[in-house]
Amino acid sequence: ACQEVGISCASFEVNPFAHHVAVAKMRNSYRTSGFQETLRKVLKLARARRRKALPIPEMSTITKRGDLKKWLFAPESLQGILGLRVAFEEVQPLYRNLFLVVLSSVLNEIGNTTKDGKCVRYKRRWQDRHIDREKVIDSFEERASVFLEDIAFLEKRPHSLSNAQVCSKANVMEGLRRIPDRSVDAVITSPPYCNSFDYTDVYMPELWALGFVKSYSDVRRLRRKTFCSHVQVKWKFDKKSLPESISDIIASISEEALWNDTIPEMIRGYFIHMQGLLTELMRVTKRNARLCFVVGNSSYFNIHLPTDLLIASLAEKVGFSTEEIRVLRPFSKSTQQISTTSGRSITSLRESLVILRKP
Repeated sequence: ACQEVGISCASFEVNPFAHHVAVAKMRNSYRTSGFQETLRKVLKLARARRRKALPIPEMSTITKRGDLKKWLFAPESLQGILGLRVAFEEVQPLYRNLFLVVLSSVLNEIGNTTKDGKCVRYKRRWQDRHIDREKVIDSFEERASVFLEDIAFLEKRPHSLSNAQVCSKANVMEGLRRIPDRSVDAVITSPPYCNSFDYTDVYMPELWALGFVKSYSDVRRLRRKTFCSHVQVKWKFDKKSLPESISDIIASISEEALWNDTIPEMIRGYFIHMQGLLTELMRVTKRNARLCFVVGNSSYFNIHLPTDLLIASLAEKVGFSTEEIRVLRPFSKSTQQISTTSGRSITSLRESLVILRKP
C-alpha cells in the first residue's frame, strides 16, 4: 500500500516463504511479454520431464511412505510440484521467484490439507483424491494466467518505487538494528498474538514442498528466531525483567493446571520480547511518530491476559504515550484457551488497535 502511493517502507519477515511472497509481490519490473515467454519455457521443460522421479524432501509426512497414516501430498502430486521447481531453476531469477509464488497459490487445491486459522486440516475424503503430475502442471498454468492479468494491469500504471529492496528476511529485532536513529515517521504492525500458536506450522506445506526449509534443523532454527508466542521452543527468561502487573498475571496462571507447563514462561518471554521491541522502536522513530499495533487478547485457564492494555503500559514505561486503544472486533477463544474446571468464565476476547505516539 505504501509503494502504491510512493512511500518508502522498510519491512521485516522471518518466515522465508512469507518473505519470498512479499518481495515477489512488490517487484515492479515484470512485463507480460517476459512472463509469457518464460512461462512457455517452464511448461515445456516440466512436461518433457514429467516421468522423471525426483528426490523427496526430508519431511516425514510430506507424502505417502512406509506405514504412514496421513500425508500432505500424493506421491504423483508431489513429483509434479518438484518437477516444476526443477524447471524454474532454468529461467531467469525474476520470473523464477514469481513462478514459485504462482505454484504456492495452487498447493491448497493440489494437496490433501487446507488452512484453518492457525493450523492445517485434512480435507474430507482426502484419500480418494487423485491428482497426477499433468494435473499439477495444468493447475499451475491456469493460475499463471491470473498473474498475467495482474502484470498487464500494473504495466498500465507503472511505479518507480519498489519497496522490495527494503523488505528484510529477518526477525524484527535483527531488522531494526539496520535502521538509523530517529529516521522512521510511522510504524504499522500486527505482532504475533500471545496465544500459543506457532505461526510457522500453518506454512509447513509451503516451507517443505517449495524448498524454503530442507531439514528439521532448519525448522528449529526458524522457530528460534520467531517472536516468543508459542511453546514449540523452550524459552528461558529473567523473571525480574517485567512490571509487577504482568508478573502477577503470570504468577496466577502458573498456579493452574495448564495443558502445557511452559505457558507461563512463554507469556513472560512474549512481553520481554515486546519490551525490547518497543525500546528499539523508541530509538528509530522520529518525534511525534505514530505506532499502530493490531493485537489480540488471550486467556489461560480463564485468566484474562489483556495484551492491548499491557502493551500500552510497557510502551509508556519506554517513553511513548498512548493515544488510543480501539476495539476492532470481539472473537471467540480457541479450544486450548477454554477451561471447564475453573469457576471463572470468559466467553470472548477482543482484537484491538493500540495507537502510540512518541513525544
